[in-house]
Amino acid sequence: VAETTRDVEEKMHNVAETIHDVAETTRDVEETMRDVEETTHDVEETTRAVEETMRDVAETTRDVEEKMHNVAETIHDVAETTRDVEETMRDVEETTHDDEETTHDVEETTRAVEETMRDVAETIHNVEETTHDVEETTRAVEETMRDVAETTRDVA
Repeated sequence: VAETTRDVEEKMHNVAETIHDVAETTRDVEETMRDVEETTHDVEETTRAVEETMRDVAETTRDVEEKMHNVAETIHDVAETTRDVEETMRDVEETTHDDEETTHDVEETTRAVEETMRDVAETIHNVEETTHDVEETTRAVEETMRDVAETTRDVA
């Protein structure tokens, strides 16, 4: 009986230790469950934050796509404007070429006018000389006529 009592006491001691271990494990499990709940709460918050970030990313993506579309339109407009500028530059070059030809023609005409004016000035000078000669001849004729008239009066 004493031996059995010792065995029973030992077993009761083992049971008490096991109960103590179970209680400790239960506390550990409860603590782990609290940690799991806390982690679950953190995961839920993180999930909400990720969802919000994804919505923000989607909105930013739409904004970027819109801006890229606007950039593409701007590039198209710039290309069109560049073509217009190139066409205008060709027109300006053509006009400049025409202006150069016109300037050349004006220069030639100016030279011709200057030459004609020199010719006119020379002709005027010649006319003036001829007029002077005619005036001298007229005076000589008048003098001769006076001489003839005087001689005629003397003869008569």
